[in-house]
Amino acid sequence: MPKRDRFYIEDNLREKINQQIKNYNFLNMGESKNKEIFLYAVALGVDAPIQMSGKKEGLLLDKDLDFFDESLLYAVALQKFNNINDIAEKNIVYDYVENCANRGFRIIFNTIDNSSLENIDKQLLIELNEKYEKLSIT
Repeated sequence: MPKRDRFYIEDNLREKINQQIKNYNFLNMGESKNKEIFLYAVALGVDAPIQMSGKKEGLLLDKDLDFFDESLLYAVALQKFNNINDIAEKNIVYDYVENCANRGFRIIFNTIDNSSLENIDKQLLIELNEKYEKLSIT
């Protein structure tokens, strides 16, 4: 299998990202690049990744990641895979973090649909902080 050069999302998410995150400037991400939005979704979905289904669409190229971003994604995958050979397989790591992002996007859109816009940023940042504290304890 050839090594991938991009990260994918479910094809129905592109429009929602543009409408609900960028156009409404959700969490001040209106001007954000897809990289920041993807990394945020990965962080939110790390506890319960959801397998992508249906048609996929490219969101960003891996060349758009700097060393720190790439290290974060491999650290996320490291918690899942105990075998160093799995971590060495780029396709396996990319699949896993895409599934984390898939869950994270569901969390974001569910929060948008079920919250007031005034408190949405606080609610998600509290949730993200709880996840961080949980990781730092273990």
